[in-house]
Amino acid sequence: MWNITGYDWHATSAEFIEQKVSPKVRGGDVVLLHDGGHKTFGADRSKTVAAVDRLLARYNGKYEFRTIPEMMKLSPRHPA
Repeated sequence: MWNITGYDWHATSAEFIEQKVSPKVRGGDVVLLHDGGHKTFGADRSKTVAAVDRLLARYNGKYEFRTIPEMMKLSPRHPA
């Protein structure tokens, strides 16, 4: 379902997340980042939010950003 993870559940900084993601980015990738904690609800995701801002700025104009539902509509369907 995803092919790049930012390891944001134990990140020490936004830069850490960016360094995990950036070397692997190619067109069509799905990057896994979290909007909540897997150990506790209400976990601080400020580093993830900051990393997303940095990644969007870095790749704006180079790639188009899509949601998963948008990507699913664009992908050719394979027979089951």
